[in-house]
Amino acid sequence: MYLKEKKASQLVRTALCLMAGSMLTMNGYAQAVTEEPAKLQKIEITGSNIKRVQTEGASPVQIITRAELEKTGATSLSSVIQNLSSNNAGALTGVEYNGFSPGATTASLRGLGSGATLVLVNGRRVAQYGITGFQSQFANLDAIPVGAVDHIDVLLDGASAIYGSEAIAGVINIWLRKDYTGSEVKVSGGTTSHGKAKSKDFNLSYGMGDIAADKFNLMGFFEHHDSDALSMRDINAYNSQDYRGFGITKGDRRTAYSVPGNVLINNVITALPGCPTANLAPNGRCLLDRFDWTDAVPKRSNDSFFARGEYQFSANHSFFIEAGVTQIKTNLRFDPQFYANDDAGTFTIAGGKSYLVRTGDLGARTIDVKDTETRVIGGFKGTLGSWEYDTSLGYLQSKVNVDQRGFIITDQMEAALANGTYVPGAANNAADVRARISPMLRRQGENKTWFADLKVSNSELFELPGGFAGSAAGIEYRRESTSDVDDQYFLDQRVYSIGGLPKLPFSSRNVASAYGELNLPVLKSLELSTAVRADNYSVGGNSLTPKIGAKWSVLPTVVLRGTIAKGFRAPNFREISPSVSVGFYNGQQDPVLCQTGNEPDCNISLKANISGNANLKPEKSTSNTIGIVWEPVKDYSVTLDYYKIERRDEISSLDITYLLSNQKDPNFAKFITRDKGGHITEVSLPYINIGKTQVSGFDLDFKGKQNLGEYGKLNFRSKMSLTREYLTTPFPDSETVDYNKTYSQPEFRGSLAVGWEKGPWSHEASGNYISGYDYVGTPADSCKIDIIYGAPTSYCRVAATTTWNWFTGYKGFKNMELALNISNLFDTKPPFDARSALNNGSFPYNSGYNSPFGRRFQFSVKYAFK
Repeated sequence: MYLKEKKASQLVRTALCLMAGSMLTMNGYAQAVTEEPAKLQKIEITGSNIKRVQTEGASPVQIITRAELEKTGATSLSSVIQNLSSNNAGALTGVEYNGFSPGATTASLRGLGSGATLVLVNGRRVAQYGITGFQSQFANLDAIPVGAVDHIDVLLDGASAIYGSEAIAGVINIWLRKDYTGSEVKVSGGTTSHGKAKSKDFNLSYGMGDIAADKFNLMGFFEHHDSDALSMRDINAYNSQDYRGFGITKGDRRTAYSVPGNVLINNVITALPGCPTANLAPNGRCLLDRFDWTDAVPKRSNDSFFARGEYQFSANHSFFIEAGVTQIKTNLRFDPQFYANDDAGTFTIAGGKSYLVRTGDLGARTIDVKDTETRVIGGFKGTLGSWEYDTSLGYLQSKVNVDQRGFIITDQMEAALANGTYVPGAANNAADVRARISPMLRRQGENKTWFADLKVSNSELFELPGGFAGSAAGIEYRRESTSDVDDQYFLDQRVYSIGGLPKLPFSSRNVASAYGELNLPVLKSLELSTAVRADNYSVGGNSLTPKIGAKWSVLPTVVLRGTIAKGFRAPNFREISPSVSVGFYNGQQDPVLCQTGNEPDCNISLKANISGNANLKPEKSTSNTIGIVWEPVKDYSVTLDYYKIERRDEISSLDITYLLSNQKDPNFAKFITRDKGGHITEVSLPYINIGKTQVSGFDLDFKGKQNLGEYGKLNFRSKMSLTREYLTTPFPDSETVDYNKTYSQPEFRGSLAVGWEKGPWSHEASGNYISGYDYVGTPADSCKIDIIYGAPTSYCRVAATTTWNWFTGYKGFKNMELALNISNLFDTKPPFDARSALNNGSFPYNSGYNSPFGRRFQFSVKYAFK
């Protein structure tokens, strides 16, 4: 059954009780083990280019270790990132078949969208996905092989002063394994408890050479993943669009636009011959359940290869090279296209017969996506006196092909209907006619980046009362280019009822950047840090972004910290492209010529040209964090951080209502074209800098481990995020709206994991919680599903959900590890989402937060060759 909102507080209480209980028992075992003091090594922490011994700086950083990754049983990086408590609305999950970026998986820290989260690999940028969204460009998370990951840093404050554009909400830095030696193979397979959506994985790792002893290291990783699709029909809880069994009296969302269809005679709808008995309604209509044709999760295969080599050619200098290639194939499948060619919404042919049909003979609509990503980086690193340097040249590429089938070319269909070569609902229409009506449509996109960088750092620049000051500086140059061209049928607007993106021809720009950073331990207990970065875009504006931070050790076990940072996002190629797409806005009023409400200009259809804008400025942001780090005893820590991000000059397509209302302003009047009589003939809706968003909240992070002596060892970790507000002001002088807790904006997300290790065995139970949210999209909206659909008003809120997972590992065999992962241990079904199911006719759950698999098992075997 669904869990109530109070489960959030129960999860918090559980975490706090575990923390308190483990701390109380800690002293009982404190003297059982004597550990040798470890030599502290300086490392680079995400959010700073200065290496340091301490992992906690002024900025909040969450770390996901390789051991934690393996205990999740994740076969893709996206499945890990999407469960972050700080990840929220606006991310792509790879299941979207009705969007502009099929096949991509992304992150959206703080719910500010994929474009506000910067993704790095080993501290450097990754390729942007080869095809763009309607107004976005981003990295595809699944292009990074999860088997090659060493750990993941999630920086939870603004970092444009360190890394540049996009780092407004935070940074996800994926560190890959390096200096690996040995060889191992891992094989795993998975399935749901009902034997559906089977998956197979194969990983091979090899490394040789020790830098310290042999002066070189060479390693490589290969990863293959293959998973079957999960049909909506195979989800026991939600396998039909007939929701009357959910207490919704008007909840049958099956449609008369069906296969083979219905004929309309004298205003009576009657099923055509061949309608399956299960689809016949009592009123004689043939109904179609779209879930019979739709996959909840697409079929997917991944092949990834990553290699790294390093050669130390002198005592203080070495050469390194990294190379990786990933190919991801995704097959999305959904219901056949319906077709209507008259105002009544029916399919009328010569002779006057009218039909309500879908083109079942053309098959389900499918979208096949192939993303090939390449990454090659080579460079030198070493030391010159007390300075360390790291310089490289690199090439990044994402090339995406999208093949779409089952869509209708309007003029070809009309021609076939006119000459009688295509008969609606028939199963024997000629193959050549079907091929003309529904050819394969191909979209091709490519994104490339050439870059060069140089970074120097010195962690012992000069001595202060609190220790040595550290400094870092660097320069970076990038040449970015992209192209994204849809099929000519889409560009000519010949595809029935489907709009395409305008052609984005080859476009390029240069980006030059310089940055500096300083860390000052002014006292033993007080550390100050500052950073600044300048970015110059040949197209898209310039930005100067500073950041300051402070860390104060109030007590040996208590640290206060805080940061203030500026940030920016440069306009992407889609937003600055001169390409134009055309749309029509019906039912509009011209305030100039509509005076009484009875004039013709009080209800007009306006042609709108939607285009990029080469004069856009970067989006700007200010982020603040303040927090406390408490380490009461060894191996235990609690951090609590408050964050606030304000994003200004947000880039948005100009709203037509706002344009018409403000047309007396010369800045907007230029976007309206009138004829000699003063009537509006068309409007331009370019992208402009106009909106503002402010989001704030709290992050809680707890981790600890407890040695139980002969009884083994316990591990604890918990991460929680509470959104306090999500304020949006779409236009100047417009009302500011708080979207927190509205549709798809949960207030709280949290995770908890408790593990036990003893001898060769290890076990872990982990849970994820997402609070509920409202059916309505804005606080001012009214939920009327009881009136419209006869639904219980309890569906005016999407319920909270908790899922639990289990891991068991065994290392008792020589050189071998066995592991069992059970996801969604109690087979908890996703909460019913009435807005998605009833309004949108889509999945009856939120695919951005909930998995449709139910209970899922995964078993793996890893063998090391020694």
